[in-house]
Amino acid sequence: MSKSWKTILIVLISFSIFLLIKNSLFGRFFSILFNLIDNKSISYLLVYLLIGIPLYGAVIILHPPEYFFSSLGFHREILKALLFTFICSIPMLLGFVIIYSFNQGITINRVVITVIAAAFFEELYFRGFLFGQVFRFTRFGFVPAIVLPSLIFALLHIYQSQNPVTMVGIFLVTLMGSAFFAWVYVEWNYNLWVPIFLHLFMNLFWLLFYGGGDALGNILTNVFRVITIALVITGTIYYQKKRGLKLAVNINTLWKKREILP
Repeated sequence: MSKSWKTILIVLISFSIFLLIKNSLFGRFFSILFNLIDNKSISYLLVYLLIGIPLYGAVIILHPPEYFFSSLGFHREILKALLFTFICSIPMLLGFVIIYSFNQGITINRVVITVIAAAFFEELYFRGFLFGQVFRFTRFGFVPAIVLPSLIFALLHIYQSQNPVTMVGIFLVTLMGSAFFAWVYVEWNYNLWVPIFLHLFMNLFWLLFYGGGDALGNILTNVFRVITIALVITGTIYYQKKRGLKLAVNINTLWKKREILP
């Protein structure tokens, strides 16, 4: 078995175990920890951290111990990622401030669960692991590497509505969002902090002013969201050109890579 297929097999098996644990035991683990700690936010974060054990094990199998964090994207400049993503998300902040009122029902628990935990763990598990391990360490191109992570990511978000039309909209928006975050991750030289902070700011402004509605949103929210996305794309392309580099996702890496990229 080639190294690429061995990596794919390990990734798929470990992620299947992760999904099984998440869907069947998350609530039970949360109840146990909440009874012990009596803090909803901390309990939620700990459970999300614990259910990732199968994925951490897979990374240990695939890479030497010293590359554990770097293989997931935790080895680049955090402040640069924070500054870039905040600047790009300013249109969402300003637009929401002008159009909407501050969400009076916001709580620390909602911020931790729907903003911090969602941004960090979704990017870590879906982009850093499920997509990143396949695209970075096999000869699979961007399209085949992103299909499964995006489909799963989108399906896990359709619970936000019972209306079939809205569910389709949520599915498509989150499907494209997953591909977009993966592209950002790759183009910033696998710096996972970039999609994490971008995801965090977009979720935060959505929650603070729009009220944390479903992922589909309305026309106005999507106008501001599209402006932010356009800024990210433009800024990322400029960042690559300034460094004298070509875009990592191109015709030669779209479907199949000739070699495994560093």
